[in-house]
Amino acid sequence: MRNWINIIEGEFRKDGLEEFKPASDALDDLKSKYLPDWEMLDHRDLQAKYVAKDHRHAEEFVQWINRLSEDMDHFAEVTQDVAEVTVKTTTFDVKGLTILDFQLAMRVDNYAELNAIEQVRMQGNFGMHEAWSKKYKRSIDCANPKGFSQRAHCQSRKKK
Repeated sequence: MRNWINIIEGEFRKDGLEEFKPASDALDDLKSKYLPDWEMLDHRDLQAKYVAKDHRHAEEFVQWINRLSEDMDHFAEVTQDVAEVTVKTTTFDVKGLTILDFQLAMRVDNYAELNAIEQVRMQGNFGMHEAWSKKYKRSIDCANPKGFSQRAHCQSRKKK
């Protein structure tokens, strides 16, 4: 079995994987395992918000995402408001999420982490369409939570 995380963009295009649309349960598994702090709406979009140290730092982040999108030939919607950057990705050809969306999101997360850009929870109801399964909640290791949302979940469990 091939490790999809390490597949390069040319292999996606060659194998037609940009048109492969995983089933909803597979999308849930991928998101919870690799992108726990991203919001997913109706299994069609992935979205995350980041806060950089200042406007210039955020601008460099946006430029990097734009170069990544060009390199991948897979374009994210990126908006900047002073030091806040919002990234939203989907695959329009299939009207939903594909492996390319997850690959792009993971690369954005990695860059943000390496460059001290903090990911923050989305405001509003973007993620309200999605709930963690009981199985996923039980799988969270509160001694070593991954990401903001898992830390928040573990802290809310401590309060009970």
